[in-house]
Amino acid sequence: MVNGGAIRAGLTNGTVERRALLEMLPFLNEVQSVAVSGATLLTALEWGLSNLAATDAISAAAGRFLQLSGVRLEWRIEDVSVQMVR
Repeated sequence: MVNGGAIRAGLTNGTVERRALLEMLPFLNEVQSVAVSGATLLTALEWGLSNLAATDAISAAAGRFLQLSGVRLEWRIEDVSVQMVR
């Protein structure tokens, strides 16, 4: 997961080469692999969604939304707050 807007290209199936990572993350981002619990991942997702209900989130986004791979997330804005659906 990375900050929204950081990924600039996709990866193909198979071995990932350094060149492909540099095209995907051209801002010299550090790439790490870590294991986290489901509870930690859920907390990170909730935090990333928390500001989307603000009136200025579309016109002046804070860049807090995480981009994910291999995860499906459904949410909605209800009563000026973000509710995770599943």
